[in-house]
Amino acid sequence: MEAKDQLNILLPGTDLYPLGIEDASNAQISVSMFGFRLVQSSNDYGTVVTVLDSKSGQLLWAHIFYGDFGPHTIKLIDFDGDGRDDLWLLSGFEDVFASHLFLNRIDSDQFSLTSFVPGFASDEVYATLLDFNKDGYPEILFPRDNALIDPWEVYDITDAQCFKLSKEIVELVKKEYFRLVGRFDSANFDYNMDSYPVHALFVNNKIQVISKYPENKFVTNKYADHLKWRLEITKKRLSESSDSCKNVLSQRLE
Repeated sequence: MEAKDQLNILLPGTDLYPLGIEDASNAQISVSMFGFRLVQSSNDYGTVVTVLDSKSGQLLWAHIFYGDFGPHTIKLIDFDGDGRDDLWLLSGFEDVFASHLFLNRIDSDQFSLTSFVPGFASDEVYATLLDFNKDGYPEILFPRDNALIDPWEVYDITDAQCFKLSKEIVELVKKEYFRLVGRFDSANFDYNMDSYPVHALFVNNKIQVISKYPENKFVTNKYADHLKWRLEITKKRLSESSDSCKNVLSQRLE
């Protein structure tokens, strides 16, 4: 039975339709997404993410994202070192950004809402996957206040020009990004821009880093070399800034 047919049984009274978003799969699981709308309510609609057993086609898990901006990117990556791929999703459009991690907890060949459990969520940014310690498992980088200050067009921020980056700084940020990203570059959103590493490192924000391997914890202070790099970049930006911007940057970044 196809995923759509199984969903129709699970979600009666729902109109389901394919979204044309690239699926993700491995030898164990297959992930796909459908748009949905409740037949008797035009206000209840969104996206449903499904996980099926790759061999049997059995529906194992489903999760609903209500509203206009469901996931547009699916990646299967082992975050916690248990040998099973977890589910990394990026959602949004234009100025709406969200990131979700669901950890693989499949323990049977039957449907269960606990086959995947929440591991990380941000409804404010596309978080970035990096491999700081080169162990092959991703760390998640995101702004400490969970709100992005864009380096190109800063919306609703006083003294926005203070957060613009020089060409030299942009090149330094790109170099640091590719030093850290390892094999996870394709999992990070590129905004259809060559300069996406500038967004990915959140250089206009204080940051946090969380790891799921070998245990679930914040590890920001563990990577002193990157924190030192951020401090040096901030000092360089301060040295090149006007007096009025020095105070703005200092309060935001130091």
